[in-house]
Amino acid sequence: MFQNVGKKIKTLGKGYFWISSIGSIITGLVMLIFAPGSYFPQNVYTVLGLTTIFTGPLSAYFVSILLYGFGELVDRAVNQQK
Repeated sequence: MFQNVGKKIKTLGKGYFWISSIGSIITGLVMLIFAPGSYFPQNVYTVLGLTTIFTGPLSAYFVSILLYGFGELVDRAVNQQK
């Protein structure tokens, strides 16, 4: 469980990026498709949907870079001690 922690953190960063990116794209598409039956005007959901589609993967990328970088630091620290 505690072996290869750096590699696990790096894998977590990669997985977070893909899951979060796909989730934000799906959420944005749902906003675009189901907007006409909502309480707010359609243009509000159009702007929110497009914003979610473009900024979701971008923010996921930044978070995954931080996770991957932390995993790389842990990897190097453990390898230096050996």
